[in-house]
Amino acid sequence: MQFSISIFTALFLSTFLYGCSSSPQENIPYSYPHAVRIILINNVPEFRTCYSNELNSNHNYKGLVKLIFTIGSEGRVSKANVTNDNGMSKELKSCLVEKLAQIRFPKPDKRGVVKVIQPMNFYPIQ
Repeated sequence: MQFSISIFTALFLSTFLYGCSSSPQENIPYSYPHAVRIILINNVPEFRTCYSNELNSNHNYKGLVKLIFTIGSEGRVSKANVTNDNGMSKELKSCLVEKLAQIRFPKPDKRGVVKVIQPMNFYPIQ
């Protein structure tokens, strides 16, 4: 069975500096959201592996998931979660979180951290 994953072009980023709960958006370099998006796109095969495993047990699974994660000051994912409204299995969620944790991103400017909310659509190709 063929399947596809699409990453929506909208990538939501917010920056939090140490000791400050609200920092202005201009603290995010213009190129940083683009870099994060490219890195996620380059890792689609890893996410596809998770989805392929899900299809082995749930042949009809499809839907939109949100990858919600924080990129720490060293460019590593410090916190990750995956949500959806389509009955995603614990195994799929765990696999996606594991794959996110393995990705390395550029260090955010000014020793800050970046929160990312990235929609991702899983669907079988028919």
